[in-house]
Amino acid sequence: MKMKSLFFLSFPAMLLFTSCKKDSNETFKPISGSYKFIKLVANTISTMSYTEAGTLYKTVTYTEYTTKNNAGRLEIDGSNMNSIGLAYSVDTTAKADYYENNKLINSFAIPFQTNVPASDGVSDYKIITNDSIYVSDGLIFSGSSPISIAPTGFKYRTEGDKLIFVFGGTETKTIQQQGINMKQEVRVSAEMIYQKQ
Repeated sequence: MKMKSLFFLSFPAMLLFTSCKKDSNETFKPISGSYKFIKLVANTISTMSYTEAGTLYKTVTYTEYTTKNNAGRLEIDGSNMNSIGLAYSVDTTAKADYYENNKLINSFAIPFQTNVPASDGVSDYKIITNDSIYVSDGLIFSGSSPISIAPTGFKYRTEGDKLIFVFGGTETKTIQQQGINMKQEVRVSAEMIYQKQ
């Protein structure tokens, strides 16, 4: 039973952004325009662990996916990004390894399916360097996710008519489940790809 509880708690967050805010007076190539959302590609590793009666219980969950049923667009002007109708679904299989005292006890796979309904959002932004950008509200990239995302920075690049946002980072926190304090660490790398219209 402990193994199942740990597994479901260790399902990774959809997106995790890292900060890279810098001060700069330089001027960079604008990215203004209208963009169609093409897909989100993500890799996550989520570790959930706790110790009880001298035994360390740990589950490590690996998830890779490319979103399906992608919809929505991103309108960018000189200072704001407006996400309109952003929606997607995920249909993949997550792999989990369960350990006791760092000894592998079991490995298993489970379907991971979710639908992110259409949502809108707006945020101001600032280009920091030729490959770094800062936004005040990261929710414009995560649809209707209930995850609270603080002002954040991330990388971006262009490839022909594609605008690609690159997210990555690690978040570690302690959560409580059934009166037990558990350590959760989520590592994420993701690319969100748009095509200029």
